[in-house]
Amino acid sequence: MSDAQPDMFGATPHSTSPLIGLTVRLQRTVDRPCECGDTSVFIGEPAGPHVAALFCKNCRKHRGWLPKQAASFLRQTASAFGTSSSPIIVRDSRNSGPQ
Repeated sequence: MSDAQPDMFGATPHSTSPLIGLTVRLQRTVDRPCECGDTSVFIGEPAGPHVAALFCKNCRKHRGWLPKQAASFLRQTASAFGTSSSPIIVRDSRNSGPQ
């Protein structure tokens, strides 16, 4: 009997998304820096139902999953303006208070 967890989603093909490798700072990530102290993440390959993984830019630790709305925004931004060499800050309006 194997203790390995079954793969429920099958192999995910290698992504050709222009977002892979892009550095971003998500508001919720800035509020909760990585254990290494870094607040920037880079976008990694998708997995299963997730549009893309997020990894700490410094220590490469998995930090979470890129929300579909953020991925859509980043694709539109990259299409209109090209990719950026500096981190793009993505704020989640659900976390914003009155300004």
